Amino acid sequence: MLTEAFTYGVLKGIASHTKIRLRGLALDHEGLDPVAVSEALEQSPGQIKLLYCNPTIHNPTTATMSLESRRKLAALARKHSIRIVEDDVLGLLHPEAPPPIAALAPDLTWYIMGLTKCLAHGMRIAYLLAPSVDDAQELLERERRYSSWFPAPLHAAIVRQWIEDGTAERATSAIRREMDERHELARSVLRQHSFRGPPGSMHIWLKLPRPWSNPDFQQAAERRGVLVRTADKFAVHESISTPAIRLSLSSPPDRQLLVSGLTRLASLLDEGMSARPIAGQDAS
Repeated sequence: MLTEAFTYGVLKGIASHTKIRLRGLALDHEGLDPVAVSEALEQSPGQIKLLYCNPTIHNPTTATMSLESRRKLAALARKHSIRIVEDDVLGLLHPEAPPPIAALAPDLTWYIMGLTKCLAHGMRIAYLLAPSVDDAQELLERERRYSSWFPAPLHAAIVRQWIEDGTAERATSAIRREMDERHELARSVLRQHSFRGPPGSMHIWLKLPRPWSNPDFQQAAERRGVLVRTADKFAVHESISTPAIRLSLSSPPDRQLLVSGLTRLASLLDEGMSARPIAGQDAS
């Protein structure tokens, strides 16, 4: 299965458990590079069956794929007879983004949308739009014996009511406004440092300045009470060693805690490796 060189961290575990071989491909400023996808498909004709991608606010880099690139991926999938799994978990928070690949190639795309990000964390409800009724029935037939695969009926009923009466749209709009405010705070606190993240995204992608390494920065941040996820946690291949962190803006329960955490990280970035304890020195 093809995917981005940096991808949803859980995907690697799922692939390992199901004996699926992942191949991470190059990213450009828009996310997954269609040229890299084309080259991979040409190099392994008939061997690749699936492409997993996250075109809107890519996790972790926050890139959003243009409409032209989405059309290119759809055309490649059709040419090489592969299916696309499109993860659009943040799509509802970014209505300005191009239409999903599923809207361009519905007969080839498995479209995934969840509500924990754009509506409520407590609502463990997700949607899977299959390429066809037959595809959906085939999938459900294999899994119907596992009751744990079914959503809680009460949650499903509440979500449906919220969608129908407008509560869902009001909640999503409120989340957009809150994330816009949090981005303003991040831009202010981290103004001396370059990071990537469009307004409203729930996380930012920050390249670490030299000579920081991923493990050194993660440990130094933890000593200051801040948890970050480093680039290697998302890398499909261990050989990728980009020094960068994915920093969640949505996890802190209030803006005050967010500013406190960002301020500590800004100070750490300013201090550089002088903040790293010498081997054998007490970090406390």
